[in-house]
Amino acid sequence: MKLASKGRWHAILILISILASLIPIAFASADLNSSQRTIAVNVSPGDAYAIMQNSSGSVIIDVRTPQEYQSGHLKGATNLDYYSNGFLDSLKPLDKNSTYIVYCRRGIRGGATLEMMKALGFKRVYNILGGLTLWAQEGMPMIGKVI
Repeated sequence: MKLASKGRWHAILILISILASLIPIAFASADLNSSQRTIAVNVSPGDAYAIMQNSSGSVIIDVRTPQEYQSGHLKGATNLDYYSNGFLDSLKPLDKNSTYIVYCRRGIRGGATLEMMKALGFKRVYNILGGLTLWAQEGMPMIGKVI
């Protein structure tokens, strides 16, 4: 019985040493993946504003209709109409490594756009929760007004 017990402990020690040798490999892979991971999240208007201020070259996309966009929008926003037939095709050629902030009137179309962009392989996409309506209610800067 003692001999079998010694063999079991020996096997356990070998297994532990093998697992211990794999730990640095696992962490190296995690570090590699963290720099390439996708960030696709909903953010508050205040957080979105901070991202705009701190991320040079961030792209702002308004996914409302052209009529909604004309009434009021964020400074520098590009209008890509979520309801247009070519909406998905208009997203595909965009630089997947840029930082994008998307919004609509209340956050629904923006949230759907966030998921589309995530599926297309975009690395950093933020949707403004509550859309332009909450943005305006919080007194954040914009051009025009929300309709």
